[in-house]
Amino acid sequence: MKEIPTIHIVSQKRAVGILSDERSAYYQSLISIGWSGYEFDGIPKNFSSFSGPRLRLNINDVSFLGIPGACARGDIEKLVEFVPQITGQLLVHCHAGLSRSPAAALIVVTTMLGGRGGEQKALEYFHKRLRGMPNVLMMVYADHVFGCGGDLYFAFLKSFYDKDYPELIALHEQTKPPRLGCGVQ
Repeated sequence: MKEIPTIHIVSQKRAVGILSDERSAYYQSLISIGWSGYEFDGIPKNFSSFSGPRLRLNINDVSFLGIPGACARGDIEKLVEFVPQITGQLLVHCHAGLSRSPAAALIVVTTMLGGRGGEQKALEYFHKRLRGMPNVLMMVYADHVFGCGGDLYFAFLKSFYDKDYPELIALHEQTKPPRLGCGVQ
């Protein structure tokens, strides 16, 4: 199990500012998430000159299958494969820093905690630290990649929706819906 680094989740605008001045020296690893179909949109100016490990993902901020540019299993696999390269402080950004970045950070920490079985600890680690709502489709695919059989996704739902939507959680607990029977491959 790898030690969890300090992870900063920011917007694209803030990432551009950080990577353009002396604050960039604080970060040793970078995950940059932009819009699919706009490969150069949102890439911080200094992304290519960033000296540490860096990953660029192009995923639209949508939570439904079948929408062009939506997250795919391959995107999560790239993210999981990138995790062993992460050293030191990690900067993660998407456009607003509120959906795709938090999901990526949760996936990074879950991977560092060993994948399957680490989902609850990852959620506990982030629960009070996250702003926004991690992208649902990214969490569904992460559950599938880790082989959690719905446990990561359900823990995510319970952690983020329990207070505001207890009836949704109760419905899931009562019906025990087929895990990942939503067309995710």
